[in-house]
Amino acid sequence: MVWTNLLGPGFKPQAIAHPGFGFVCELQFDRLPEGGTRYQAHVHHVDAAGRDAHAAMGFHEGWNAALNQLVEMVQGNDR
Repeated sequence: MVWTNLLGPGFKPQAIAHPGFGFVCELQFDRLPEGGTRYQAHVHHVDAAGRDAHAAMGFHEGWNAALNQLVEMVQGNDR
């Protein structure tokens, strides 16, 4: 799964509002032979300042929380 905030409607490049940052995200889900799934997130920022700003927002904690919520939903534990 790949997405970006660098393109707007019609796949046209769009400006990123201040204090935002541009990035492309790739999520990969691989089935493991012994069962389960390996999840990998690769986020490519336009520059180091954007990467640092994203990290300062709590990127790692937030995305881990979202992944845990997805796992709960898929397992049917979201009730």
